[in-house]
Amino acid sequence: MQKINMIVQKHIFSVFRRMYGDEKSAYWERGILSKEIKSRAYTKSQDVEIDARLPLEAYLDFIEFKSIVEHKERWQLFKDVFDIPVDGEKGQAKNLKWMDRFNEIRRIPAHAAEGRNYKAEDFPFLESVIDILKSRIDDFDYDSITSQQ
Repeated sequence: MQKINMIVQKHIFSVFRRMYGDEKSAYWERGILSKEIKSRAYTKSQDVEIDARLPLEAYLDFIEFKSIVEHKERWQLFKDVFDIPVDGEKGQAKNLKWMDRFNEIRRIPAHAAEGRNYKAEDFPFLESVIDILKSRIDDFDYDSITSQQ
């Protein structure tokens, strides 16, 4: 499951770095439009020793990635990779229900409780999402992203 989280994070921030660059953390400051998301990541980072801190995007929760990509000003950048209909559902303006489902599956080991287990259909779902994401990202043309510095 960490693989999906890492794939999604890497793609989002590769796009933002391409658009805005790294100078003065522009990819973060200009890429993330939500002050709340930025604030939560910064707050979490403060719980880590200074020398051990990672880039701020490492402190985002998976569901915040959904908020980032579905934002009306960002959707065009991300729809080719993240618009994934699940269970044959189509016709949605933004097919991001897979992100909600993944987030629920991800919570199973994180919030263990008696009777809370994976379902048999969770594994093919996860494999399918990984395959789709890898394929789409492999085909993604990062050169088509214009720098907006």
